[in-house]
Amino acid sequence: MITQKYLDDLTYEIIGCAIEVHKTLGPIW
Repeated sequence: MITQKYLDDLTYEIIGCAIEVHKTLGPIW
């Protein structure tokens, strides 16, 4: 069963990865 905390953690992880990629590649998207 998927809990709200699980979704929050997942969202946080995805955003964190996106920010890291954005910092690494620069503002291309």
